[in-house]
Amino acid sequence: YTPLIPSIKYQELEGELWCHSFFLRHLCDEVKYPDWPIRDPFQLLKSTIDAVRFEEERKEQDSEKSKITLEQAYRELGC
Repeated sequence: YTPLIPSIKYQELEGELWCHSFFLRHLCDEVKYPDWPIRDPFQLLKSTIDAVRFEEERKEQDSEKSKITLEQAYRELGC
Protein backbone atom coordinates (compact mmCIF):
# COMPACT_ATOMS: atom_id res chain seq x y z
CA TYR A 1 0.00 0.00 0.00
CA THR A 2 1.36 3.38 -1.00
CA PRO A 3 -0.71 6.35 0.12
CA LEU A 4 -1.08 9.26 -2.26
CA ILE A 5 1.15 12.00 -1.02
CA PRO A 6 0.22 15.53 -2.02
CA SER A 7 2.85 17.36 -4.02
CA ILE A 8 4.93 19.94 -2.21
CA LYS A 9 5.16 23.34 -3.83
CA TYR A 10 7.81 25.91 -3.00
CA GLN A 11 6.86 29.45 -3.90
CA GLU A 12 10.49 30.42 -4.55
CA LEU A 13 10.72 27.67 -7.20
CA GLU A 14 7.60 28.72 -9.11
CA GLY A 15 8.49 29.23 -12.74
CA GLU A 16 11.75 27.28 -12.46
CA LEU A 17 12.44 24.51 -14.95
CA TRP A 18 14.41 21.51 -13.65
CA CYS A 19 16.20 19.57 -16.38
CA HIS A 20 18.82 16.86 -16.03
CA SER A 21 19.94 18.03 -12.55
CA PHE A 22 19.99 21.74 -13.40
CA PHE A 23 17.65 24.64 -12.84
CA LEU A 24 17.83 26.19 -16.29
CA ARG A 25 17.77 29.76 -14.98
CA HIS A 26 20.99 29.10 -13.07
CA LEU A 27 22.56 27.20 -15.93
CA CYS A 28 21.98 30.16 -18.25
CA ASP A 29 23.44 32.69 -15.77
CA GLU A 30 27.00 32.96 -17.08
CA VAL A 31 27.82 35.83 -14.71
CA LYS A 32 27.03 33.93 -11.52
CA TYR A 33 28.00 30.48 -12.81
CA PRO A 34 30.69 30.88 -15.49
CA ASP A 35 31.99 27.74 -17.20
CA TRP A 36 29.54 25.43 -15.47
CA PRO A 37 30.55 21.93 -16.61
CA ILE A 38 27.89 19.92 -18.42
CA ARG A 39 28.85 16.27 -18.45
CA ASP A 40 26.26 15.13 -20.99
CA PRO A 41 25.12 18.03 -23.22
CA PHE A 42 23.00 15.79 -25.46
CA GLN A 43 21.03 14.41 -22.52
CA LEU A 44 20.59 17.94 -21.13
CA LEU A 45 19.21 19.13 -24.47
CA LYS A 46 16.85 16.16 -24.70
CA SER A 47 15.70 16.67 -21.11
CA THR A 48 15.11 20.38 -21.77
CA ILE A 49 13.04 19.71 -24.88
CA ASP A 50 10.99 17.08 -23.02
CA ALA A 51 10.39 19.44 -20.08
CA VAL A 52 9.29 22.29 -22.32
CA ARG A 53 6.90 19.98 -24.20
CA PHE A 54 5.50 18.69 -20.91
CA GLU A 55 4.93 22.24 -19.61
CA GLU A 56 3.24 23.28 -22.86
CA GLU A 57 0.94 20.24 -22.75
CA ARG A 58 0.14 20.90 -19.09
CA LYS A 59 -0.72 24.54 -19.80
CA GLU A 60 -2.89 23.47 -22.72
CA GLN A 61 -4.74 20.93 -20.56
CA ASP A 62 -5.22 23.49 -17.79
CA SER A 63 -6.67 26.01 -20.23
CA GLU A 64 -8.97 23.33 -21.71
CA LYS A 65 -10.28 22.51 -18.23
CA SER A 66 -10.96 26.15 -17.49
CA LYS A 67 -12.94 26.74 -20.70
CA ILE A 68 -16.68 26.63 -20.32
CA THR A 69 -19.42 27.21 -22.81
CA LEU A 70 -21.69 30.22 -22.72
CA GLU A 71 -24.58 27.95 -21.68
CA GLN A 72 -22.54 26.57 -18.76
CA ALA A 73 -21.70 30.11 -17.67
CA TYR A 74 -25.39 31.11 -17.75
CA ARG A 75 -26.31 28.01 -15.69
CA GLU A 76 -23.61 28.81 -13.12
CA LEU A 77 -24.84 32.38 -12.87
CA GLY A 78 -28.45 31.28 -12.63
CA CYS A 79 -29.50 33.16 -15.79
